[in-house]
Amino acid sequence: MGGKCLDASGFGTADGTAVQTWSCTGAVNQVWSAYTDGSLCSMGKCLDAVGWGTTNGTKVHLWTCHGGANQVWEPYNGGYRNPASGRCLDIPGFSTADGTQLQLWDCHGGSNQKWTTLAAG
Repeated sequence: MGGKCLDASGFGTADGTAVQTWSCTGAVNQVWSAYTDGSLCSMGKCLDAVGWGTTNGTKVHLWTCHGGANQVWEPYNGGYRNPASGRCLDIPGFSTADGTQLQLWDCHGGSNQKWTTLAAG
């Protein structure tokens, strides 16, 4: 959603660090890389569905990369979908507040499930 970035809370790199939306600053905790194995990574950790969850509302966080199905993301309708759950990376309730933790939710193509890749400037 406009002006917000995918952000590792507090520059954390510990397993379980929340992944949230935050005003875009270009800081290292907002830099993400997509790899051919389907992982999305920041600061050496992978975007991970908490507890291997597959239901609506499952939170996402950073976790040590292990190649599990809960760490696989594929481009889908302008956003990212976790194939194991069939659900998309989602900002709850279309929130624009900094610090909103991301979740899995049924894919519906709304603006709260769209992510833009920005080139470094």
